Amino acid sequence: MIGIGHGIVEIPIIALIYFGFASYLDNSMVKMVTGLAGGVLLLVMGLLILFTFRKPVEGAAVMPYSPLVTGIVMTGGNPYVFLWWATIGMALITGALAFGILGLVLFTVVHLTCDITWDQVVSMTVYRTRHLWTPRVQKIVFSICALVLISFGIWYGVSVFL
Repeated sequence: MIGIGHGIVEIPIIALIYFGFASYLDNSMVKMVTGLAGGVLLLVMGLLILFTFRKPVEGAAVMPYSPLVTGIVMTGGNPYVFLWWATIGMALITGALAFGILGLVLFTVVHLTCDITWDQVVSMTVYRTRHLWTPRVQKIVFSICALVLISFGIWYGVSVFL
C-alpha cells in the first residue's frame, strides 16, 4: 500500500511533465526556492531522526496513518522525488514518448511495478532480519541515515547558489 501511495503522487507528476509543466522548472527562482525548501526539509528530517530516535524501537511501530497515506506523505514530502522527476525522470519520459502514448503508459506501469517490488524486497528483508536489529544496530543505522539526510539537506540547500 505504501508503494501505491507513492504511485498516487508520481502519476500526476508524470502527467504534468507530459503536458508541459517541465518548462516551469527551468525558472531560476523556482529552482532556488525548491532547493532551499528541500534542503531545509531534509536537514530538519535528519535532525529529528538524530534526536528523536535515540531510544531503540521495540516491536512494531504504531503508524498514525494507513500505509497508503504514509506512502503519499513520504513521497510528497521528499524533495528528491521532485528533483529526480525534473532530471532523470524527465529524460526517461522523453525516451518513452518516442514510442507514443503507449510508450508513456508502459513506462509508467513498469516504473511503478519496480517501485512496489523494491518496497516489498526492503520490507521482507527487514522483517526476516528483525532478529539482527538489536538496540545498538538500530541506533547505528538511524544515526547514519540521519547524518546522510543532514548532509544531503546541506548540499541541496547550498547547491542552488553554486
